[in-house]
Amino acid sequence: MFFIFGFLNNMIFVILITEAPYNNQNSYSAYLFAKAVIQKKEIIKSIFFYRDGVCNSNKNIKFNDNELNLITSWKKLSIKYHINLYLCITSAKRRGLILEEKNSFNKENFINYNQNNMINNYFQITTLSTFTKSILTCDRLVQF
Repeated sequence: MFFIFGFLNNMIFVILITEAPYNNQNSYSAYLFAKAVIQKKEIIKSIFFYRDGVCNSNKNIKFNDNELNLITSWKKLSIKYHINLYLCITSAKRRGLILEEKNSFNKENFINYNQNNMINNYFQITTLSTFTKSILTCDRLVQF
């Protein structure tokens, strides 16, 4: 009986991206993987950008005309399929994506925090605890 129910339910994925869109192929592979998961009618609970992966949210990156603009692609994927795009706040701070004065980050300005920074509006700034909670409720974690 267990196997029958296992096949009836959709798999729930969490994707972890740790590389910038311009360093190597990992971000592009993650994007193609996400599209394949969606085509198979599975569920992507969230995509978490960590370490250099937070650079996938940088609204100032310019792509050539003959290159896939991954930042726009992540945004479109998020809108169309209602997928949360999460950024690790510590990683974003270390890479200069968040411009702040001392300890200016708090719960009151959490929602609008990325407006004055270099982060595309469709990415949500969060902590590793959000990522940990996502892992606890998914079937598969895939890292790129």
